[in-house]
Amino acid sequence: MPTGQNEAFSRILIDKALEFSGWNLLDPQQVQFELHTATGRADYLLKDSLGRTLCVLEAKREDLDPYDAKEQARGYAENLNAPFVILSNGREHWFWNLQRTKEQDAYRIERLPSQEDLERVRLKNLQPPRPLLTEVITPDYLYRLKPDLKLRGYQIRAMDAIARPFDEQTCSPQLTAILLYRHRLPSLMRLVTTQPRPMMPSAA
Repeated sequence: MPTGQNEAFSRILIDKALEFSGWNLLDPQQVQFELHTATGRADYLLKDSLGRTLCVLEAKREDLDPYDAKEQARGYAENLNAPFVILSNGREHWFWNLQRTKEQDAYRIERLPSQEDLERVRLKNLQPPRPLLTEVITPDYLYRLKPDLKLRGYQIRAMDAIARPFDEQTCSPQLTAILLYRHRLPSLMRLVTTQPRPMMPSAA
């Protein structure tokens, strides 16, 4: 990875973000810097409470999109048996759960996860994904996002219809879009897609 003033500044921002999330940069049992692997140099290794590598953090210059480095970082993580990847230029962070790549791509996070955050997600990886149809949808389902929005019966039935093929692993993104359109949910689509992405997956 090219080095220079921009990258050095990015690392200062990343260091501060790690400290803000509770990482002790002076403890090599928590954070290790610049480990050379068979596929290149991993910038940061974040470790669990037993000193095992949990996450590879790939640092990029501030003027680069960190998401573009995800395959590079995946190579490092696979060599180190790390389940997670973080991509950061100091101001923009992406998180990637390598054990759930078929279900979710890398996504933006607002802050860097703590050691406890990563350990909770690793524990969740050991559990099978909960079927979507086990989520009970009521008219007040979206109250926390928009208190004045009440779901109608046909909207609830449409959401259940969309969840069913996902649970059966037969649903493509194109089919999802068609189902949403057919069941007249454009307002719901706008509402959901304009919400900020969660910082970390919950452990529940």
